[in-house]
Amino acid sequence: MTSLRVSEVTPKQTHEWLEKKHYAHAIPLIQHAFALWHEGRMVGVCTMGPPPRVMNMGASIFDKQIEIPTFELNRLVTNDNLPANSLSFFVARCIKMMPKPSVIVSYADANQGHHGYIYQATSWLYAGETLREPRYVNTQNGKVLHPRTVYSMFGTRDIERMPSHIEIVKEDKPKHRYFKLNGTSRQRKLMFKYFKYEHQPYPKGENQNYVPGR
Repeated sequence: MTSLRVSEVTPKQTHEWLEKKHYAHAIPLIQHAFALWHEGRMVGVCTMGPPPRVMNMGASIFDKQIEIPTFELNRLVTNDNLPANSLSFFVARCIKMMPKPSVIVSYADANQGHHGYIYQATSWLYAGETLREPRYVNTQNGKVLHPRTVYSMFGTRDIERMPSHIEIVKEDKPKHRYFKLNGTSRQRKLMFKYFKYEHQPYPKGENQNYVPGR
């Protein structure tokens, strides 16, 4: 992979990629941002940010209270037609550049036809599917709202406690949940010992779009 390199960049340097090339077309909260370079040209971005609320505390991940920072790999997108194994090379290098010890969680969105093959290729732990989440819509402007957005706006996800112009339009499919225990061999051994989730067999299926992400 001598033609590829990875560097940490500012969150702002990823914004155009995330708005135009990632299927979500939105910029998440970013704490660490990385770029993949090929022959001197930026060909991909990967971002890490705060995890979902349920993953904010060590007790949510481990049977024993362990004070280890948790991040979410919340965006990953690259150009097409890169050298073989470029995506796995990119993800592995990004993990190495993250703080240690740390836990990184990511989700492969079944609604986009993803199964998380990049996480399987880089030996993440598969922890099964998340619960189904409702998708909301603001009938005044037609804007579809993610449950996290709804909670930040109204302090609840209970449709009965929201304004009448907020409605549920559908329930999303569950997402595939993956974890990476990042650290020295001793640190990983300790984290794995108290890891709360059952390590399940990797899911398989045909991807509609190989590029993973939230």
